[in-house]
Amino acid sequence: MLEPRSYLSITTVRGDVYTISTKKFLGSAIKISNTDGIPQYFQVSALKVSSNKSGDAGINLKSGDIIGIDRSYGDFLRMIYSENKQ
Repeated sequence: MLEPRSYLSITTVRGDVYTISTKKFLGSAIKISNTDGIPQYFQVSALKVSSNKSGDAGINLKSGDIIGIDRSYGDFLRMIYSENKQ
């Protein structure tokens, strides 16, 4: 589990494919591979509950998202966040 304002660094092997998942019901999962040796950055969001915006009765439930972010923004966040050592 990641604490707020922290990050996790994963060392990958070139050519291998890795699955990153929020491991929750209705959550996200992505597959990544290290083909060019360039760092990849992703932002993980927490549980989100909101009203249905289409006008019909209901709620929207999302148990987490994984979103790719730009390398320069990822480098900046690494400077101000603390690393979560696992």
